Amino acid sequence: MSEVVHIKKNSMDFSPFGGAENEGKAWLARAVNGGLSKTMGAGILHLNGCDISWTLRYDEVCVVLCGNFLLHVGIDLLSAGPGDIIWIPKNTTVSYSGEGAEVFYALYPVDWSTRPTDA
Repeated sequence: MSEVVHIKKNSMDFSPFGGAENEGKAWLARAVNGGLSKTMGAGILHLNGCDISWTLRYDEVCVVLCGNFLLHVGIDLLSAGPGDIIWIPKNTTVSYSGEGAEVFYALYPVDWSTRPTDA
């Protein structure tokens, strides 16, 4: 795609995220996906009183928009507030949590889920 796209927050589809144990505590809007970009993805994640563990199969940048975003990496805990940026390289095992956190994320590659796990 070669044209600029304006994605308004009120048009984003926020879906529950993080499994049944996080129901009502985490929502995700995938704003930029394979339909818009062949290379990267992006969206907004809301976290409130949840804990979501995951091993990233992509590189990710997170920008905290509001609230308190907590990222557990091994025994380390990063506590990030509005305006803070976190870089997470591919193959990092993390746990996302937060209190009233709204986080913009961008990831590469957008088609990570269709690639072999060692790619």
